[in-house]
Parts: sequence; structure tokens; C-alpha cells
Amino acid sequence: MNKLDELKSRFFSKALDGERLFLLSVEDAVQYILSGKELGLDLLGVEGFRVTEAGAFQPRQEASNDIAYYTGDDFVTETIRFIQNQSSTYWYQVGFSDSKP
Repeated sequence: MNKLDELKSRFFSKALDGERLFLLSVEDAVQYILSGKELGLDLLGVEGFRVTEAGAFQPRQEASNDIAYYTGDDFVTETIRFIQNQSSTYWYQVGFSDSKP
């Protein structure tokens, strides 16, 4: 099992739509990011989603953060701060590079 699969298995029970989108609450997304960092995975970004009353998932650009547009010094810390400052009703899809064994 690679490191990303190991991380996902540890958080699977907390994920909303774990088989497809793997969405995490703000608190769980923060822990997921920190755990991924401990495993040596590279954070690529987060995408925020709103879940409607009907159960549909709506991506929210204003609640998303991507390393491709980042120019600062500590993407992990700033991403955690970013999602903590968003609405607690958002759910997050966290992207890591899984190229490392």
C-alpha cells in the first residue's frame, strides 16, 4: 500500500462520498493535511464543496486553493489557515502528490 492509500484508509470513515470525491469536514481536512505532511506527501491543493439539502455536491472556487497559483513560503500552513477561515459548512477534497512510494 502506498502512502496516499494508507492515508485515505485512515480517514475513510470520516469522508463524505469516500469512494468518489472523498470530502472531509474542515477539522478532518486539517488533520488529513497534517498527516499527509508527516508521511512526506506533497500537498497540491484543496477544493471546497458545498453540499445542498438535496445531497448534491457543488464545487466552490472561493473555497479552493491550488499550489499552481501559490507564491508564498509555506503552502501547507497557509492552506490550513485558508480553509479554517472559510465557512464551516464547506467540505474539502484534498489533493496530494502520490508519486512517492
